[in-house]
Amino acid sequence: MSALAPGPARRAGSPALAPTRAGAHAPSLHRAAATLAALNAVIYGLIFAGVLSVGRADEGELGILGAGGIVYLLVAAVLWFVPRPLVWAAATAMQVMVIAMYVAIAPERDPSFEVWGITLRVLQVAMIVVLLTLLVRAVRGRKRA
Repeated sequence: MSALAPGPARRAGSPALAPTRAGAHAPSLHRAAATLAALNAVIYGLIFAGVLSVGRADEGELGILGAGGIVYLLVAAVLWFVPRPLVWAAATAMQVMVIAMYVAIAPERDPSFEVWGITLRVLQVAMIVVLLTLLVRAVRGRKRA
């Protein structure tokens, strides 16, 4: 029996059975990616507000972190409301670029790596895993159709 087939615990027409336009994946998976993006936004915002510390950061660096928080908030909204493979691919590429930039500028920072920076990278890697899972499922769904 298919994981999406109605069973004793599932009623036909329930939201758990309704696939998105991108294929028959768990509807909550794209929401998990959106939640991870929102967590990134919160952490970037708290760093910008001075609640969390990333070591010595001048106003320009803090401004970039504040802008990053806003971008992640927008990404979270798009991931939540527009569950499409193109969105997932773009968000995946964004995560890879953000991680690469963090590693590239680390030698110039003091400290090079800090707890909140590492926490953000862990969330971003988790987001990449979720987004790649969505993309693979979407591709598999198209091959079956």
